Amino acid sequence: MSGIRPERGRRLEADEGGPLGPMARDWRAALGIGLVTTILGILVTIDPASSLVFVAIVVGVEFVVSGIFRLFRGVSDGGGGHGILSSIVGVVLILVGLFLLRHIDLTLLLVSTLVGIFWVVTGIIELTIGVAAPAGLGARWLILTGALATVAGIVVLVYPVGTLLTLALLVGIWLIIRGVGQMMAAWALRRTA
Repeated sequence: MSGIRPERGRRLEADEGGPLGPMARDWRAALGIGLVTTILGILVTIDPASSLVFVAIVVGVEFVVSGIFRLFRGVSDGGGGHGILSSIVGVVLILVGLFLLRHIDLTLLLVSTLVGIFWVVTGIIELTIGVAAPAGLGARWLILTGALATVAGIVVLVYPVGTLLTLALLVGIWLIIRGVGQMMAAWALRRTA
């Protein structure tokens, strides 16, 4: 038997070689991830503007912190080529991080563009997995969330500046839909474990 195939009056069975096999083995993790994703979606939907600023600050701080570690690593490695390159990357990361912290609007534009790209790529991947999987609730949710992610990603990429606040709200709604979809897929797959 390949993948997950429902049969009348019988439990679903998972084959590790099928497209949903690894997820079926670890349905509790998928359920937990879905729950956390749903909660994050609710929080972002409640206050999208603050969520955007928070994300922009986290991105800037991440660049600065990564740059500091790279710089120290480069200096501690000595004068070799690897140490010099690591130090240069560290300085660039620090400068970019400080710039992003100073210009929150540009950081948000960068984040919205990356989210758009991420949604398109993950949407296409989920659609592909959902279509390849045997018919069932898990496959239908993957197809639905994949289609929604692809469309949302395209909208964000076409209108990155005009969609910043809407993006935060869409991210919140998307996280809720994705989280519920993950929980529904995990719940359907739990019978295969």
